[in-house]
Amino acid sequence: MLDSLKQSVNLTTQWMLDETYLWYFWLRDTVVKITFVVSILALLFWISTFLYGSFYYAYMPTAIHSRPVYLTFSPCEVYSGSKECHFPYANLTFVTQSKTQFLMRGQSYNIFLQMDVPQSPTNENLGMFMINLELFAKGGKIVDKSSRPALIKYRSALLKYLEVMIFSPFLMTGYKHEKESLTVELYDNFIDNVVSIGAGT
Repeated sequence: MLDSLKQSVNLTTQWMLDETYLWYFWLRDTVVKITFVVSILALLFWISTFLYGSFYYAYMPTAIHSRPVYLTFSPCEVYSGSKECHFPYANLTFVTQSKTQFLMRGQSYNIFLQMDVPQSPTNENLGMFMINLELFAKGGKIVDKSSRPALIKYRSALLKYLEVMIFSPFLMTGYKHEKESLTVELYDNFIDNVVSIGAGT
C-alpha cells in the first residue's frame, strides 16, 4: 500500500509539473506575441505620424501669414501757395532668393489690414478714407488690386468725456491708450495667380 501511495504522489507531482510547464510555455508565447503585436503597432504609428507630418509640412499651406506694416510718408510741400500732402504707404516683399513662393497655389486666402488709429481730432475730422492694396509679382508686374473704405467710429463729446473720466487711471499710467483698432478686409477668398505668383504688396 505504501508503494501505491508513493506512485500516486509521483503521478500527481508529475502531472502538476507537466501542467506548470504547459502554462509556462503558453504564458511565455502569449507575452511574446503581445509584445510583438504592440511593437508592430507602435512602429506603424510612428511611421504614419512621420509621413503625415512630412506631407503636412511639405504640401499644406500655412494657416496664417502675419507681417508688420511700417507706413512711410513725406512731409507736406507747398507749391504756389497750395499745400500738397502725400498719402502714407508701405511696401512688403514676401519672397526671397531662398523662398520663391509665399502663397500656396490654388488655396484661397482672406487678406486683412489691422491698424491702431489714434482718436485725435484730426483723425476724427478726416472722415472716411480709402485703403488701396496692390499685389505684384517678382518682376514688378501688378497681379491684382483692391480698395476698401475705412472709418473711425463716431463718439459724441459726452461719451468721450465719460470714457476719459472712467479710464483716467489707466490712461495716466499708460496701461490704456486713446486709440481705435481697425480691421479692414482687403480681399475675400483671394487665389494666387498660377502664371504671375504674388511676391509682395
